[in-house]
Formats: sequence, structure tokens, C-alpha cells
Amino acid sequence: LYEHHIMRVHYTTYDIQRDYDTINPRSHPFVMLNSPDNNAHPYWYAQVLGIYHANVIQYLDESHSEYAQHSVQFLYVRWLGDEPNWTSGRRVARLPKVGFVDESDPYAFGFLDPNLILRGSHLIPSFVDGRTDTLLAHSGPTLARPEGIDSDIAPMDGKDWTNYYVGIFVDRDMVMRYFGAGIGHTLRHVQEDAGVADKDVDDAENYGAAGSGQVEVGDDDAIEQQGGMNEDEVSDFEQSDDNFSESDDDRYDDF
Repeated sequence: LYEHHIMRVHYTTYDIQRDYDTINPRSHPFVMLNSPDNNAHPYWYAQVLGIYHANVIQYLDESHSEYAQHSVQFLYVRWLGDEPNWTSGRRVARLPKVGFVDESDPYAFGFLDPNLILRGSHLIPSFVDGRTDTLLAHSGPTLARPEGIDSDIAPMDGKDWTNYYVGIFVDRDMVMRYFGAGIGHTLRHVQEDAGVADKDVDDAENYGAAGSGQVEVGDDDAIEQQGGMNEDEVSDFEQSDDNFSESDDDRYDDF
């Protein structure tokens, strides 16, 4: 098992250009991926805590006389979910809001196939909501709160930001992803109740930010990729577009 310090997520922008985001668990850890739930916010969010690959052997028969070697890449993440009772959109002039899933939830942490990542996400701490230690009660240094890091991501006070705003205006491509146009200006359907569509102003009376969002994730199946790698090199996962395919072996660059 080998750990990597950073990885690059390649993607195609809305105007058919190639670009990439650099993910660093210590400074730029947040990522976004498509939500499989059509009736919810269109994206899931996660904080990348670790970037790993493992060289594994798959035996092809019961006698173990034939085998194949594979390289499996995976991420260890802490999930964020939508803030309950929060309305966002242009009409109410509010950004989407998310929060860490409570540690009591069995899906608060998990493993993620890097092939599912769309882009790095820009999450802005909600300073007015303050900080809390109720979402992760452990007081000492953890992988989610590394020792020796004093930043907006993990200040050395043993607490988390209660909520984050999603920075949907960080660049032009990100704006297009949230307002219905995708790669090549093709319309991406966004549900009316997805948390980014316009809603009645009356629905926005509740400004509460108590508690974190909730999200459920399914079984995490890592994709097995051919080819060797060096644990001292930088991870470089290739992302070609917004359509997932677990059988597409060309989504990664070689390490």
C-alpha cells in the first residue's frame, strides 16, 4: 500500500477545453461528484483525507497457478451532505450549503474510486455558523484533523466548521455545471428541488444551520488498472468527461 501527497483530476470544460484540478489533502482537499439521486442536489461532496494505490494479485484459478497483477487506486474521504431546510438559488441569492456527516453515521467516512470525481470543489467556511466538535468527537489529532496544520481546512483547535458554502462562481466552467449547461453547452437537467434551482422567496424563511447534512453512499468498488507505478511519483488520475464508466480503463494517466 502506497500513499501519495497530491493527485491531478483531468476534465473537459464546458467550452471543450482540457483542464485539471490538483487535489492535496493538506490544502485543497474538497472534491465533487455526480449524485445518483435525481431528486436531490445534483452533486455529492467529500474531503479527501488520503490518496493511495495498492499493487494486488488476482488469482485466476483455484490452484493459484495463474494470476494477474493489478494496480488499484482509491481515496479515503470524509463525506459532506446538504444542509437540511436550506434553500439556495438566484432568486433567494444564496449559495448551496453543506456540512460534514456526523460520525455516528456509518457512511461518514469511506473509500472512493477517483474515477468518479468530476472536479475539485471550492467550499467556503460559513463563519457565522461557527465551529463545532460534535460531528467528530475525538479530541486528539486524526486523519481528518492532522496535527501540525493550522489553516482554514484544519485549524488546530480540535473542531470542524459547522457548515460550508459551495463556491459555484469560482470559475466559468463551475458556473455552467450548476446552471444547467455542461460540456459543449449541452443542457444538463437540474431538478427543481435540487438546491440550486430558483425557489419561492417564502421558502427561504428558515436560515437555521443546526446540524450537518446527511448523505448515503453505496459500496465502494475500486477500479483495477494495469501498469506499474512508483510510490514516490505524483498520482495523476485521468478524468475525461462527466459520464462515469467503471469499465473505461483509459480514465487514468500512468503514474
